[in-house]
Amino acid sequence: MGTWLQGRLGYFFWSDPKKTEGHVSSSQEAVGIVGIDFGTTNSGYAFTFTSDPTSIYAAMGEEREPTCVLLNPGRIISAFGMEAIKKYAEFEPEEQKSHYFFHHFNMKLVMQHVGQVKNDPTREGLSSKHILWMKSIPAIWSDSARQLVRDAAKNAGLENVRLVLEPEAGALFAIDKPLNLREDKSTEKIPIGHKYILADLGGGTIDICVHEILEGRRLCELHRTTRAYAGGSRVNQDFDTFFVRLFGAPSFDDFRKKFTYSGI
Repeated sequence: MGTWLQGRLGYFFWSDPKKTEGHVSSSQEAVGIVGIDFGTTNSGYAFTFTSDPTSIYAAMGEEREPTCVLLNPGRIISAFGMEAIKKYAEFEPEEQKSHYFFHHFNMKLVMQHVGQVKNDPTREGLSSKHILWMKSIPAIWSDSARQLVRDAAKNAGLENVRLVLEPEAGALFAIDKPLNLREDKSTEKIPIGHKYILADLGGGTIDICVHEILEGRRLCELHRTTRAYAGGSRVNQDFDTFFVRLFGAPSFDDFRKKFTYSGI
């Protein structure tokens, strides 16, 4: 993950020390804002400069990383994302048994690894206190789950972290975008009083909620977010089950051993 974020965000952390002494407490005081999302299947990021907040760079396609982590025999993080997959695939069977490979896992492990990016001494001005970090979380998470993320971010050395609910983040991004209602009717943005269903079709889960646009571009939650484990990874599991029935478990296990990279 170090290389992944480092290459994209390395220049982002430059700042004028005279203007950024101390810690930021709001987006107006931060040099920039970084958004991080650790999904069940893939992890991504976006960032913007507060001097030009309408210009947002977001990781797309191959710039995102699979949410996978590889621990060495001492249970220390060895690699994250695609690098973890490639390393694990290159191991001999006995070496695989001595390491720990996780995917679709708890995000706390990832947050600990973010600290390596933040503390990279090769980047001039690299300091978490100049950055406002936004971490997206599912809306249905309990208070204890949210606190887990805060604690993990603190352990990673991220000093200015805010949690944002995934449905609200998606809604706020789209709320002022041009809206095509029908082929013969369109509007510049979602009008006040408009109600809509927001569906987040992720790798692990599908989240659906209902909002209404209020005065001042505020949101009213008409129905709380509902979540079902029916995302892309569930489809993959069903395919695996189908192949096992079709070719047999021994053949499928042999395939996954020979083509670990493809199987993952």
